[in-house]
Amino acid sequence: MPEDSMQSHPEEGGVRRTTRQNLGRQLPPKRIKDRELDDGNYLRANPLLIPLDEIPREWIINGNKGAVWHYSAVQREDPDIPGVLRRWRVMLGSEQLLTVLGRKDFLKLLGSLRKGALKQQQENPEENIKYPTQRDLEKGIDGLGHTTIAVDFHKDGKAKRGAAAISGEFRYDPELEFGTANDKSGRFMSKGARPNERDRDPELVAKWGEEVAQAFSNHLRKPVVFDQIKTLSNPTAGHASRLQPTAGQPASSAARPALRTQARSANQETHRQGLQ
Repeated sequence: MPEDSMQSHPEEGGVRRTTRQNLGRQLPPKRIKDRELDDGNYLRANPLLIPLDEIPREWIINGNKGAVWHYSAVQREDPDIPGVLRRWRVMLGSEQLLTVLGRKDFLKLLGSLRKGALKQQQENPEENIKYPTQRDLEKGIDGLGHTTIAVDFHKDGKAKRGAAAISGEFRYDPELEFGTANDKSGRFMSKGARPNERDRDPELVAKWGEEVAQAFSNHLRKPVVFDQIKTLSNPTAGHASRLQPTAGQPASSAARPALRTQARSANQETHRQGLQ
């Protein structure tokens, strides 16, 4: 990888410390997968990369039932004020893009790629341009994890490794009308990524996660609960996981109101501390 595409990060995780670090320290990812690099050996940006506060809420609320979103909380340097960090933002993407894309959207994207390949072949008849198949697209867009969501950018627009604070997954259940955010990210939340015990302290991560849940709740206008998984010594102690139905099974009539109550309670507790 080119030297400038793997810049090191200061000990405090960002450009400079700010007075408001209520989501923990920004830390670099534990590693970057080969498939997350482009042909120039630069980090790829997630195809769905978008700030939470800019995504239309309907994309999530009316999206696929089994959609798995991934998020990273980041601060980046203000390009107009060198050395000063902008406010925290929750960035969204998906490592499981095919759960988020509808079948029509997938075929539309495939069609666009095929038209592009056909045009390129017509303009360069001497070259052997590969016509993309459905399998090519599936392999190319899935498996791009949190490092492609917490991505930073060079001045020329090329992507580079970025640091992130709390990261995890987000799911929305249209039947229960509530969402769940967790801290499941091996690259940013594991012991290997956070060797300092304070950076993975369960109580601190719980507070950071509740703020992220509040940010989702504010934007979606739906209750959202934080389900702590990665940073608990006993993951079954997570307050949401005890009531969450297993995959493919409906929640019981008793669990539904309990989940809603817990989600609303968790959001209310951090209402004044939520992300803007």
